[in-house]
Amino acid sequence: MAEKAGSVDVSFNLVTRDDVQGIPLMEMSWADFNGPVANGLHANFNTATSAARVMSEQGGGVILTVTSGSSKGLHPGMGGTGPADAATETFLRYLAAETGARGVRVLTIHTAGVQETLTSRKLGKVDAGAPDPEQVIEMVAGMAMLKRAPRLAEVAETAAFLASDRASGITASTANVTCGLVAAP
Repeated sequence: MAEKAGSVDVSFNLVTRDDVQGIPLMEMSWADFNGPVANGLHANFNTATSAARVMSEQGGGVILTVTSGSSKGLHPGMGGTGPADAATETFLRYLAAETGARGVRVLTIHTAGVQETLTSRKLGKVDAGAPDPEQVIEMVAGMAMLKRAPRLAEVAETAAFLASDRASGITASTANVTCGLVAAP
């Protein structure tokens, strides 16, 4: 792809990991718990290291990955989501440390409960007992510091900023676009 386009300037990774939620950990199977960890880490490793190789050779680029921020919260019923986020975020910080001298910046965006992404089909895949999307949006808004759920445009604007030269001094960091649902340092 880099040969065709001339360069890879931004890699954006948002992957479905087959998260299973709504089941207490002590009742969850290893496969359901480990699925998001293994799938998420594997997909992010493949995408980010492939991009990092190309970006390192060309002298720079930005690797962006989206996680839910569950690595920072302690919300019951999240299954392997938090551990998957934690593993991915730790991997990305290490990648940032290894590639920074070559001009590659590696960043994470925390998002959760993004209004336009909450569909009955998606919610049902994660949690068979999930309420309808409007109820989930209300629930997220009720728990968020800004008393609303984030919008897709806010996530996109944040990603565009982080990928731009205006954010050229930022790496190995996380932007929190959860409207305060997750209080991350």
